[in-house]
Amino acid sequence: MILRRLFSFAALSLILLAFSPAWGNFSLNGNSSLGTFNHDLDNIHITLEKLNADWQLTPSAGNKLTIHRLRAKRMLVTIKENTKKIESGLPDQINLPLPIQVQQAEIAEVVVITKGEEYTLTNVKFSFDGTKKFLKLNLQNAETPWGVTNAVIDLATAKPFSIAGKINLKKTSGNVPYDVKTLLSGNLNTLHIESESLLALKEKQLSLVQADGKTLVPAAQILTRIELGLTDDYPIKLTTSINALHPERLGDYPTAALNLDINLQGKLLPQPDLQLNFASRESQWQNQALSSSGELSIKNTDIRDINIQATLLDNKLIAKGNLNQPNSVLEWQLDLPNLAIIGADYSGQAFAKGSVEGVFDNLALRFNLKAEKLQIANTLKSNKLEGQATLMASENGQFKGELNASNLQYASNPVIDGNIQITGLRGDHQIKLAAHNQ
Repeated sequence: MILRRLFSFAALSLILLAFSPAWGNFSLNGNSSLGTFNHDLDNIHITLEKLNADWQLTPSAGNKLTIHRLRAKRMLVTIKENTKKIESGLPDQINLPLPIQVQQAEIAEVVVITKGEEYTLTNVKFSFDGTKKFLKLNLQNAETPWGVTNAVIDLATAKPFSIAGKINLKKTSGNVPYDVKTLLSGNLNTLHIESESLLALKEKQLSLVQADGKTLVPAAQILTRIELGLTDDYPIKLTTSINALHPERLGDYPTAALNLDINLQGKLLPQPDLQLNFASRESQWQNQALSSSGELSIKNTDIRDINIQATLLDNKLIAKGNLNQPNSVLEWQLDLPNLAIIGADYSGQAFAKGSVEGVFDNLALRFNLKAEKLQIANTLKSNKLEGQATLMASENGQFKGELNASNLQYASNPVIDGNIQITGLRGDHQIKLAAHNQ
């Protein structure tokens, strides 16, 4: 977007130069208004509507074009499908026709259209400075579907085009408000991105925030580093560390201190081909050692070679298999002989195993459950519970389940002993229950 915006302003400057009748040791000032301005950059078409610019051309200062103020009602950016072979090479130099400075630009609405999707940015304000050696963009404000953003980016004009800057993104609404700040470095061959945020409960809402030196107590620190190649198959390396996660600082949860490292590497083109792994380190749950690790590979939309395990005392979780292929199967097993370690409102023991089969749109599910002296918070109690359930993998797949319960109580409902039958169809989006006291 930086280079596209630059070239657009470069083309605009040539139009403004047409108003200049002669060159000399003087400054030429003017105002230009255009109903519509169109420009093509390879497979990108840019349209500016209701454009107005106050400008000054100074031949004595190296023919510098200064745009004091630029306003446009709307910018439409249409990215067409590119059927040409993508060239990975970069030019040796970005050559501007003349030094350009945009002191203040305001565009009420920017609409980006790509692959039939539209993304709208509003209240876009920025300044730009371009010389023979560098390009500098100062994005003061842009309201996006993901929040309000601002950025400062410096780009060298000579290969490999060193880049440095920062991008901030803030959203105050939604389920998880966030305030994310990122640092950029590297060049247009390999871009480095770093970010640090704090997870906290702010105004009774889970949020990603920045350290502000106030009384806010963070529940975790999240560090992310990305190395992204911008040529060939777009190789990527990502590392994220979640440090000192204390769930008790986010609500009524047991005391814990969790640390987790996540690594992702692979390539993004022509389709995602990625390997992901994670592992806990020096983690505790209610003063007991917690260990977890896992790995999987992503091939386009398929998830393969899943291998996940977690251990807390005698409690264990294991999951192995594949997902999102017609014949894929993910098998899992959960052994909880000591539920009390999960929290003060939990007790008893439970053992469950099952499988997830097929593609995401129509997954087949199977599981079996056995539990004794079970208590899950104030929601479910039972002396003995055994059951199984299946959901078939078709659009109208049948859902069928059976549960045998002894002294079962759900919430404040009456205690029952009996057999519960559950039936239904996926397409009906409803189930039928039949309970029989014994």
